Amino acid sequence: MQEDVENRTVAVTLSATRFTSRTLARLCLWLWRKMTQGDPHERRETVKDLMKKGEAPSLPFSGETREFDRFARKHMVDYEFRKLEPGKYLLFFKSAQADNIRACLADYAKSVLGKRKGRSIVQELQKGTEKTRAATPPERVLTRETAHHER
Repeated sequence: MQEDVENRTVAVTLSATRFTSRTLARLCLWLWRKMTQGDPHERRETVKDLMKKGEAPSLPFSGETREFDRFARKHMVDYEFRKLEPGKYLLFFKSAQADNIRACLADYAKSVLGKRKGRSIVQELQKGTEKTRAATPPERVLTRETAHHER
């Protein structure tokens, strides 16, 4: 048993036109992530796979998918997006992970709402009205001067 552990090796191939220190650093970081966390693509399943298992509830989603991805990885959620139209998606996930998806969505919502923090809707409306007032030209009042000439 001990010999099996000692004799294990890792074979890695990398094809690069230029092998620089940055490439080596990226390779090492990739290997470290693979060994410690596992492959992040293993957690993402296709909708087809989820449907086969009979567990594919969905939610409508409109927002930044990359930001959501960060929170989904944090909560270890299996999910997939299907694009309905620009900016609107359908989010599929495993039903067994309903608690995880709820926590993930809560964190995502906190993050999105936190970016808006400090800006009141009333203040934004006032700024908008000021901008429209500045954009519209002032009304011109035409006055006709009457001149009485002495004849």
